[in-house]
Amino acid sequence: MEGPPTVAFKVLLVGPAESGKTSLFSQFNNEYSADRAPNATVGVNFKFHARVLPDGTRCTIQFHDTAGSKRFESVVTSYYRSVHAVMVIIDLSELERSISDEQKLGADMSIPSRLVHERLASLQRVLERCEGSEREPPIIYVIGTKTDRFTPPLLAAATGRAELMRRAAAFHATYYDACAPDRTSAIKPFDDIIAALITEYVRDRDARSHPVALRPMAPEWARSPACEPMPLPGTWIGLMLQTILSIYCVGCRIE
Repeated sequence: MEGPPTVAFKVLLVGPAESGKTSLFSQFNNEYSADRAPNATVGVNFKFHARVLPDGTRCTIQFHDTAGSKRFESVVTSYYRSVHAVMVIIDLSELERSISDEQKLGADMSIPSRLVHERLASLQRVLERCEGSEREPPIIYVIGTKTDRFTPPLLAAATGRAELMRRAAAFHATYYDACAPDRTSAIKPFDDIIAALITEYVRDRDARSHPVALRPMAPEWARSPACEPMPLPGTWIGLMLQTILSIYCVGCRIE
């Protein structure tokens, strides 16, 4: 006797080094400690989370926390294959420092700063690397981290954050603010992405299990009021009238 079905999803956490990926991931895995910084990720670190659906289907979600260092880029790129969702992590405080430094140097602030432009370009690279993935395009979440370094008014007015939200919307990605010490904001993107993947799986499975049967439709000329069937006696006269009516319908169609 076969057991309940099993389905697996693959989620990548990507972003620059020291953007807060591992801290958020640690909070989600109940391994976060405010007293010590997590070790830098070497290559890829992964964890499995399981959910069981009401019908017994077991869903395994594979989270892969990738290294942000350039020297691991070739290794990380290979993990984009067969991915279902990507979480792009970007440090908001780093963006604002870059903007502030360029303002002090008198840079033209009508265009995004160099660092902001570089971080936003990473979203395009994510889409390019996901071509041919299990779900194309994958679900993308953009997460601005280290929001605890801003007061609420400063966060709302942050130029880098506003540009990041605008670009996320252009890529049909969902944007979140988060900081690792705040467990609620840290784990919400993870919980939401699991819910989104399972909801999509259930919807597609149900659609395959209950296909909609389409009834064949008669051609337009046959649905003309002049061609509506009429009750006729089942005699040779009736057969003759049926033949005449059929010839008349064909004539209507030709005209």
